[in-house]
Amino acid sequence: MRDKICCLIGHNRWCFREDMTDAVYTAIEDAIHDGVNIFLNLWRTGFDYLCALIIDAPKDDYPQIRQIEITDVSVLGDYNRNLFDFSFPSGLQNPEIKDVEKWVIDTSGHVIFFVQHDMGSTSSYLHYAENCGLKIHQVYLPPFYYRIF
Repeated sequence: MRDKICCLIGHNRWCFREDMTDAVYTAIEDAIHDGVNIFLNLWRTGFDYLCALIIDAPKDDYPQIRQIEITDVSVLGDYNRNLFDFSFPSGLQNPEIKDVEKWVIDTSGHVIFFVQHDMGSTSSYLHYAENCGLKIHQVYLPPFYYRIF
């Protein structure tokens, strides 16, 4: 079953650039072609929101796709509930799950990731996913340069 499940890990930067949208769509289609039909979405960042919108788009072509919201409270409210097939409680609503990021990685066989640097929690969860043997679907973008003002 794990080989049918994919989680999302990503930084919040540059999430609504056109090239980012295309790159995420490519990674999602790659996962679908590898047999993924369940996407676990934590609703933590703009990357999660972008993925939710893109995963919802091909459902006419891939009716087997399901998207599950995993969160304490939907940060976007009821307006975007139609993006998800169902919600799964975490955190305070489900105290058995101590680290929800590790839980979705442990539950998944695939991960779609967008990480721009090798530090911080997003990067550490990517390394955890690699160590767990998940198939990595990387969101590729041209390099960005940070400016110091």
